[in-house]
Amino acid sequence: MELIQGELERLKAKGLFRTLKAVRSKKATRAQIEGREVVLFCMNDYLGLSCHPALRSSAERAMKDWGMGGGASRLISGNLSVYDELEGSLAQFKDAEAALVFSSGYATNLGLISSIACEEDVIFSDQLNHASIVDACRLSKAKVVVYQHLDMEDLEALLRRHKGRKRFIVTDGVFSMDGDLCPLPILFSLAQRFEATLIIDDAHATGVVGEKGKGSLEYWGLDADQAIQVGTFSKAIGTQGGFVCGKKILIDYLVNKARPFIFSTALPPPVVAATKTAIQIIENANDLRHKLLRLTTILRDGLKDLGFPIPTLPTPIIPLVVGDTQETIRLSQHLFQNGLFTPPIRPPTVPEGKSRLRISLSALHSEEDIGRLIDAIEGFFKRGA
Repeated sequence: MELIQGELERLKAKGLFRTLKAVRSKKATRAQIEGREVVLFCMNDYLGLSCHPALRSSAERAMKDWGMGGGASRLISGNLSVYDELEGSLAQFKDAEAALVFSSGYATNLGLISSIACEEDVIFSDQLNHASIVDACRLSKAKVVVYQHLDMEDLEALLRRHKGRKRFIVTDGVFSMDGDLCPLPILFSLAQRFEATLIIDDAHATGVVGEKGKGSLEYWGLDADQAIQVGTFSKAIGTQGGFVCGKKILIDYLVNKARPFIFSTALPPPVVAATKTAIQIIENANDLRHKLLRLTTILRDGLKDLGFPIPTLPTPIIPLVVGDTQETIRLSQHLFQNGLFTPPIRPPTVPEGKSRLRISLSALHSEEDIGRLIDAIEGFFKRGA
C-alpha cells in the first residue's frame, strides 16, 4: 500500500489527482453538482437523445416484456430477439452486411482488434487514437507502428517500411480530444495500395456527421464495404454499448473469437430497445444536427474572437487548450463558480503541456448557454491579465 500511497501523492503534487463528483440530479444539459445548479458542457450526448421520450417509452416496453437484465451471455440464453432487431437496424443504418453489439465501445475495440490481429501482423495506429484502440493493439500482440497524427505522408512511409502477414490501419473517424476529422479518402487510397484492412472508430462521428448521421464514411462519400466500422451507443445515440459493422463473415468470426463478447452478459433489454429507437430517430434528425452545427459555429467564432486558435470544424468537440495544468484547473473552477461545468482534461489523457477544457455541445443547449460560456471564459482571462 505504500507504493500506492506514494503514487497518489505524486499525482496530487502534479495536479493530476482525480476525484468523482456526485451528480445529484440531471436533466438534459442541466445538473446539480456539489449543491450547485450547472449547465453541462462536457457531455457526449450530442443530440440530446438520452432524455428523448421515445427512447424512454421503448425502454419501458422492453422492461415489461423482457425484464431489466440480459441474464446471461448471448451465447447462452441472453440472445433475445431485441438484439437481432437492433443489429439488423444498425447494419442497415451503417450500409454494412451485418453488425455485432458489445457491452461498451471499449470492449468493442478490445474484442475486434485482439481477435483479428496477432503476432505476425502489423497495426498502423494514429498517434492520438482512443485509449481503447491503444490497449486493443497491445492485447493483440501484433507489431504496432504509430504514425504522426493525421500525417498521411508519415503513414505512407511507414507502410512502405513495415510488412507483415496482414496489415491493419486503425483510426478514429472524429478524434475525441480535438474534434478533428481523419482524411479518410487518402487513408482509403493508402489501404488499397498497400493491401491493408481499414478499421474506423466512429464513436464521435455516428449521429453527428454525414447527411443522415451515418458517420465518417457518409461524410466523405466513401463505400462502407471497404472498411470495418466500430462505434459506441454512448455518444450521439444516447444509450450504452458498442458495435462492429462489416462483412457477415467477420461478424460470425467475432461471435466465435471475441472474448469480450463471449464472456460478457448481454446488455439489458431496455437499453437495446432504446438504442434501436435512437437509430431510427437519428436517420431523420437533420433539424437536430443543423442546430448542433449552428451552436458549434457560434461557440467556435466566439472563442476565436477572444484570440483562441480554434479550428473551423463541423464537430461539437471544441478544445480550449490552456497548456498549464494548474491554470486549466483554475479555469474549470472559475466556470463552475459561474454555473458552468466542464472539467479539466489533463495528462495522461492528453500530452504534457496540452491540458485543456474539452468543451462539447448538445443540440439541447441554447444560444444563451453558449453566450454565458463565452462571457465566463473571457472574464477569467481578463481577471488574470
